[in-house]
Amino acid sequence: EDNSEGLMRALESHKNALKIHEENVRAVESDASAWGNGGGVTHAAEVVEVRMTDQLLVLDSMLDACQSEQERSRVSRVISDLKLLAKRLLQAKLSAVDL
Repeated sequence: EDNSEGLMRALESHKNALKIHEENVRAVESDASAWGNGGGVTHAAEVVEVRMTDQLLVLDSMLDACQSEQERSRVSRVISDLKLLAKRLLQAKLSAVDL
């Protein structure tokens, strides 16, 4: 197996994790709008935030290991999707905090 095949298999795993993050972000958004202020919402958001940050660090390493523009494009797309989810998560977290 060459590096490219391994990278693409790992990327599929990251896409699956992205789906789980999507579900978790949706749950935090729902809780934030239902409960408004709440430490539970903030804590749940922070747990998801840590997992997403860990995944972003791995994806960044994968990006460095890419050997073709096609690989870089695929990894970059997943990174972009993850960052969009992170923005949604931050908005939900901020909506649950007293300002």
